[in-house]
Amino acid sequence: MNDENSKSQEPSQDGENLAEQGKGLESSEESDALDKKEATLEVAEEKKLEQVKAETPSDVLYLNGQGGSDENDGSSPEKALKSFAKARDIAKNVKKTIENIFITGTVSVEGDVSLEDTNAKLVRHKDFNGYLLKVDKKATLENITIDGNSENNPNIEKSLVYVDGGTLNIKDGAVLKNNKIKPDANFIQTKGGGIDARNHATVNMSGGSVENNQATYGGGVHLENSTMNFTGGAVQNNRSDLVYDKPYNYYYGAGGGIILREGSVLNMSEKAEVLNNFAAEIGGGVSVGSHNPEKGSILNMKGGTVDGNVAGSSGGGIFIQAKYYSGTQGKAYITAGRITNNEMDGSGKTNMAFGGGGIYVNGATETIRYKDENGVLQEATVHGANGELYIKNVLITDNKSEWEGAGMASCPISDTTIHVNNGVAFGKNQAGKPGNDLFIYSNEDYGAHSGNAKYKLSKRMLGGGLFNWTKPDGTALTDEEHAGTLVIPEGEKDGKFAVNSNPEDIGLAKALAKVIISGNTSATRGGGIGSNGTIVIGTEEGKTEVKVEKKWKDNKNANKKRPDTIEVQLLAKVDGKEYLVETKEVKATEDWKVQFKDLPTLFEGAKVTYTIKEKAIDGYESEVAGDQTNGFILTNKKKPEEPKTRDIKVTKRWDLAGSEKPVENIDVELYRNGESTGKTLKLNAGNNWSGVFEGLEIADKETPAAEYRYTIKEVGEVRGLIQFGGKEFEVSYSGDMTDGFTITNKEKPERPPEEPPTPPTRDIHIVKKWDLSGDDKPVARIEIELYRDGKATGKVIELNESNNWSGSFTGLDVRDGNDPSRDYVYTVKERGENGGSLRLGDRDFDVSYEGSMDSGFVITNKEKPETPPETPPEEPEKPEEPGKPEEPETPETPDVPKVPDKPEKPNKPGKPGAPQTGVGSDMGLWAGLASMSAAALGFIGTKKRRDEE
Repeated sequence: MNDENSKSQEPSQDGENLAEQGKGLESSEESDALDKKEATLEVAEEKKLEQVKAETPSDVLYLNGQGGSDENDGSSPEKALKSFAKARDIAKNVKKTIENIFITGTVSVEGDVSLEDTNAKLVRHKDFNGYLLKVDKKATLENITIDGNSENNPNIEKSLVYVDGGTLNIKDGAVLKNNKIKPDANFIQTKGGGIDARNHATVNMSGGSVENNQATYGGGVHLENSTMNFTGGAVQNNRSDLVYDKPYNYYYGAGGGIILREGSVLNMSEKAEVLNNFAAEIGGGVSVGSHNPEKGSILNMKGGTVDGNVAGSSGGGIFIQAKYYSGTQGKAYITAGRITNNEMDGSGKTNMAFGGGGIYVNGATETIRYKDENGVLQEATVHGANGELYIKNVLITDNKSEWEGAGMASCPISDTTIHVNNGVAFGKNQAGKPGNDLFIYSNEDYGAHSGNAKYKLSKRMLGGGLFNWTKPDGTALTDEEHAGTLVIPEGEKDGKFAVNSNPEDIGLAKALAKVIISGNTSATRGGGIGSNGTIVIGTEEGKTEVKVEKKWKDNKNANKKRPDTIEVQLLAKVDGKEYLVETKEVKATEDWKVQFKDLPTLFEGAKVTYTIKEKAIDGYESEVAGDQTNGFILTNKKKPEEPKTRDIKVTKRWDLAGSEKPVENIDVELYRNGESTGKTLKLNAGNNWSGVFEGLEIADKETPAAEYRYTIKEVGEVRGLIQFGGKEFEVSYSGDMTDGFTITNKEKPERPPEEPPTPPTRDIHIVKKWDLSGDDKPVARIEIELYRDGKATGKVIELNESNNWSGSFTGLDVRDGNDPSRDYVYTVKERGENGGSLRLGDRDFDVSYEGSMDSGFVITNKEKPETPPETPPEEPEKPEEPGKPEEPETPETPDVPKVPDKPEKPNKPGKPGAPQTGVGSDMGLWAGLASMSAAALGFIGTKKRRDEE
């Protein structure tokens, strides 16, 4: 046997050749046990203190489904509650400080099992080793943490949850963790660190997590004659540690994440995840079967992810067990999902020669041959049968192995079939020995796995592209070598079949792939898949072909340019995108006909249509007619000669006053026969201020003798000048369309700008004078407004005692900017003055203005003497009452004088100005007096008309 098989002595499943290994392990285990004991003693006191602290009466309850009572208060193990419902009610409604509900006896649960809206979790008591929860009806875990408390209890014997024929639903927020079952003293396999489901139980997991648990079989989940429907959530970071059965010289450790036993079924799909679990021997993520002869189980994987798991001997991601002695073999049907980054690390004790980093399929025969202790060849009947893997639409890429077969490796009793329909594609797999993609091995002296491997390889991969299989020396696989039994050459002890795929294009396979096996590694063979069993990839269904016929329309090759061979591409269109399937030569010697044979017809739901495309031929243009059912006809017509073209180079030069260019880029436009073509070039430092107008027609097709005349123009140039950033440049052109054009921009010297004359302004001084009856001024301030050409400017100055009743309007424009021949005329007006009169407070003033805009203005307010009130005439007839104004304050009523026959027409009162700021006038009073005056005038007018009548 070759040295590479040093790890491949008979598999542990057969119970052979393990005695020496057992001795080494025994001494190693004794040493490990001492170390663990010392470590346990060192931390025991610390853990005891932590446990006492965690069980303070203020934040814990005790729950015992066997010996508790809901009449108790749950304050101690002796006063434990019996039902989960009672404990939840206390934690939610009575004592919200509860953090830990310690279980001291198995609790049966059904219905909704949740601790939502509490601060509590379920925790294994340090002195209780059995199941925490039992489900024999139907229960749903949601928003609840169930903690095995392994750090404080090294003697755990059972799972967190036992599903005995019932249905367990696991939903979001449910966490089953930290339950590490100790090795059995009698070497019996422990089962299900998180969940143990038996007796036709059902586990439906759509969310949550089963994590950081440990058991010999099923570190996370153990299924025995049960079903798990796994659509979401994660089984992660669980372990199946090594157990050595001394009496039988046997090793155990299977299903780090999940194990299926005794006819169980795992239906995995959608968002289900099996992540970062470890098995000391087989099935780091999922193990379909165990080390024991039993009824075969089934994995149906229609989605989900198996990633980052590790096994010591076989099946880092998934292990599929064979049949031994009794029962049936395990089977897996994988149609979608990801099996990535898993590893067979070689740390196990059993056979690992075809380790299978991603998947391993075990095998067995009806009889086995082995050598006894004297080296004599013996034969025994084991009634074996291969484990079976059926997988579709798979992409096996970027896997690694230390030995052969980084993509896939199969051992002597294996049977490997690759179909064209729903098949497989390989790519970028890296093996340490010949055979990156596929390795098959035969050996008739290989113990339970002795034999000659069988295989059948399609020529076409997933989607229909050709594998183009080659041997390690680069020679192509012959038609005969695509299928058969790998016979051991005469005189050799074994036979090896190593091939690599060399696809023309893998894009179509990637588009169709539903199963991804990538990034997996093996310390031996089979980085992606390792097999001693039966593997069927794809579906054995009908195949199709596409016929192509070539026709010519070139006047019977009059110009003698027709080639003897052309190349035609078969393309597949998926979701509107075309992918290359195969390229074939079509030859004149074969009557310009060709067929693409053995093409797939099934694509697992994807709609794929075939078409063809001819690789371009100089002087011809191609037309395609027909379809994939009736065949395609390619017709090549002589292509009209393309008109001759020319390229015109353009270079930009700068003639600058300094060194810095005024812009980052310029645009140059192309003209043909004096008219713009719409084509431009952008020149800048990045292209060294040069560019080329390419592919310009030299002449019109109809009049080839009359050549076009091309010129250029810098965009922005006007009459030989252009401006950049306020600077002016002269633009000149040199060259021609044959030698190219040069554009030179010469900077013109700057002329200092003429400063515009400052327009003249004037100041106008204002003085206020008072001519008063007494000494007191009626107001503390007045406002003077400036007018220009009779219109208010909006400019106002305030005169008061502090500025000695004087001020100035300054910086006023002397003349109109639009008509410099005309000067503005400025005047002023005291605010409130109307018709030369002004009322300030209860005093009246005449307002006079002296001066001019040149000499300044003097405004004099002369106080009027008070006039005694006249006796009013008889009260006139009451006119029709107008709308009633807001009632003013009532003034004192003067004596009413006798009304004369013809009273003089009263003067029309001027509109009073708005009261000045600071003047204490009453607007209500003004409104009232105005209303009364209007009424009196109405009466007098009526009386006068009557007298005149």
